[in-house]
Amino acid sequence: MDRQVAWIESGKQVGKTFSFVRNGITYWSSVGIQKHDGVFKVYIDVIAESQMTAENYERDELSEFANAQVAVDYVLAETSLAVEHLTPCKGSKIFDPSMEWT
Repeated sequence: MDRQVAWIESGKQVGKTFSFVRNGITYWSSVGIQKHDGVFKVYIDVIAESQMTAENYERDELSEFANAQVAVDYVLAETSLAVEHLTPCKGSKIFDPSMEWT
């Protein structure tokens, strides 16, 4: 986990887009963490595969944390993603850390 925290603290966006099955339904989720303007932002979304065309997300949230370790702990507690899957994003980012949600 130290490697993930170091990546995040250096400003890299880490995360993953993945699928999982719950109660026989396939879901897709994107999880990302990035430091932006001194705040550690976590983005999580979850959508049933059958709802993708309608973009009817079950979960779509952006949270802010004071430090990288708390952000990582939140992701591990709130998703099925394992810490080793929190790797730097190459090419496309999972979310835009400059976005503001109200």
